[in-house]
Amino acid sequence: MTANSVLGKVQLILEAFGPEDEHLSLTELARRSGVAKAPVHRLAQELLSWGVLEHGAAATTGSASGCSRPPSGSRGSASCAPPPARTWKTSARPRTRRSTSPSRVAGRMPMHCTATGKVQLAHGPRALVDEVLASPLERLTPHTVSTPGLMLHELTRARANGYAVEYEQTRVGFVSVAIPLTGATGLTTGALAAR
Repeated sequence: MTANSVLGKVQLILEAFGPEDEHLSLTELARRSGVAKAPVHRLAQELLSWGVLEHGAAATTGSASGCSRPPSGSRGSASCAPPPARTWKTSARPRTRRSTSPSRVAGRMPMHCTATGKVQLAHGPRALVDEVLASPLERLTPHTVSTPGLMLHELTRARANGYAVEYEQTRVGFVSVAIPLTGATGLTTGALAAR
C-alpha cells in the first residue's frame, strides 16, 4: 500500500495518532501523516461518517478543525461537517462504555472483559492500563476478571501469546479470541476478534 492510494493515505492518517495522543488538529494530522491538508480533511470526513474518527473537545488555540479517537468499535454520531476550533480523535483507544450484546458490530463493552479490549490493553500504552485499573472492574458474569492483579496477569499472557481470549466474561456462553492489528510503524492500531 502506498501513500498515493486512498487506503495508504487513510493508514498514514490513522497512524499519525501516537499511543499517547488523545486529540490532534487537522493541521497536525496533515503534518504528521505527510498527506496534504485537503485530502486529510476529506478523508477525515469519511472516517467520521464511518465512526472511525470523531470530533474532540474544542481546541484552545487557532481555528483549525481536528479529530479524536472514539471508543473502539463505536459508531460516531457527529455530523460530517467539522465545527471550527475542534480536534479529532481516532478509535484506536477505546474506553469502557458498554453495549447490550457482546457480538454486536460496533458495540461497546468494558475493555477489561473483551478479547479485543485485552489485546489493546496488552499492546497499548501503560497509561491506558492504569486508566482502566483506576476504576473498579465491573463484573458482567461470574467469569469476568474483576481484580487488577488477575487483569495484569491476563495482559502479560496476551502479550506473550500474541492473542487474548475472553471466555464467558461478557456473557455466559460467549467466547472470543482477538489478535492485535499493527500498522506500518509497528504500533498496535486495533484488534481483530473471532467468536
